Amino acid sequence: MQLSSDSALGALGLNEAVRRDALALGRPELRLVRVVEPQRSQARVDDGEQLIDATLYSSYLAQLKSDGDALAVGDWAGLDTENMLRLHLPRRGLISRPSKEGGTQVVAAHIDLALLVMGLDGDWAPHRLQRYLMLVRRGGVSPVVVLSKRDQCDEAEQRQAGIQAMVGDEVPVHAINARSAEAVNELRRYAAPGRTLVLLGSSGVGKSTLTNALAGSDQLTQATRAYDGRGRHTTTARSMYRLPGGGCLIDTPGMRGLRLTGAETLKDAGFDDVAVLAQNCRFANCRHDQEPGCAVREAVGAVRLTHYHALLRELERTRSDTLTGQRPGDKHAGRGARGRSSRSR
Repeated sequence: MQLSSDSALGALGLNEAVRRDALALGRPELRLVRVVEPQRSQARVDDGEQLIDATLYSSYLAQLKSDGDALAVGDWAGLDTENMLRLHLPRRGLISRPSKEGGTQVVAAHIDLALLVMGLDGDWAPHRLQRYLMLVRRGGVSPVVVLSKRDQCDEAEQRQAGIQAMVGDEVPVHAINARSAEAVNELRRYAAPGRTLVLLGSSGVGKSTLTNALAGSDQLTQATRAYDGRGRHTTTARSMYRLPGGGCLIDTPGMRGLRLTGAETLKDAGFDDVAVLAQNCRFANCRHDQEPGCAVREAVGAVRLTHYHALLRELERTRSDTLTGQRPGDKHAGRGARGRSSRSR
């Protein structure tokens, strides 16, 4: 497969793993491009030098439909001389979630680091943040927590400390005002040639404002609604932007609720300490609920333990539904966080 210059593709997030996969395919008649904006049968792609409006080759499109799949923003794909996409490379760093139809919806592919954005205003929901942690870690993506709208919260430092304790020391937590140059510079250190970042969070948390600041894009942001403190939904499609320091950033539509798939682990949600503490429980099968002398109950805060039990129950329900053929979210759609919602050559 043909590759443009290293510097050009590096600005799109090309790394050594993708390079190896592309060269291993052979296919000298195709050139490597990255999907910037996917559509049903078309896509806007970038070869490192220009944006191209491409069409999915008929057999490739048919194979995707047969697999219940679709081209995703961030995919690395092969483009022929007639601007037809004929395949995409094996996916790494995949962020996906259950679809309303019971399958899987790919949110973004080939992601290295996810900026999980939660507002310090009315958007505050630590339990939702835990779901985002599970979502990205399941796909092998490193998380960074960004608490936005610091200028609108008098308890920003206390809340930041609480989130840091919840997610653990290995996950960086930043409390920022996205319109502050100093705050944006705090996040720019995560960008580098060959690296792809993604913004995840619910609508109105300031993802588009942050995109503008980090990428210098001209994407429009809209004023915050005065009556509920949330910004109007701006991003309606996943889009990719080059970053001035190298690498790229993917902005995504707001995802307020997330269903679980059953493949997640509570460790991914930041409950590593519970597993360690559980080793000192009096009972081998302790659920850390009502058992007397439970080491976890004595060491973990009540609110955090409540979140642990809520996630544990939903994981068990989801796994049970999977075994019985129930679609995720159908039976318990009103509980927990309901979701709002290589190839042929």
